[in-house]
Amino acid sequence: MTPGPLAVNTSTFVGLQIGGFWGAVAATLGCVLCGVVISLFLYNFFQKHQNSTYIFEILNGLKSASLGLIISAAATIIILALFGTNKVYFNSIFEMLNWTALIIFFVTLLIVRKWKINPIVIIIISGILGIFFYL
Repeated sequence: MTPGPLAVNTSTFVGLQIGGFWGAVAATLGCVLCGVVISLFLYNFFQKHQNSTYIFEILNGLKSASLGLIISAAATIIILALFGTNKVYFNSIFEMLNWTALIIFFVTLLIVRKWKINPIVIIIISGILGIFFYL
């Protein structure tokens, strides 16, 4: 399979299996071409209307929505890491809390903030600690 997003990988692989080289080319173009055409259309539209206050406000709204989605995903990951489930009941929050994960989180946060160590190193160390404590 080729490296890249799953849809492109799958379409390339299926196209190759069914139609050989040209089948892979056609399947990949069929998967990618729609997104490219829409992106080019939106690029031209925003270039033409870049000074419009309506477009400016729409883009600001999209920025806010994107930030909300990122925060929601981060909160879901944090809750899953600290509680082991995505359902947290506030009357039993301290019994559900994974204290080891919480300690690892705060120690790594302290290390990153105080000594400015590369976050990739912190991720590797946290992974090793997770393997040590949970396996």
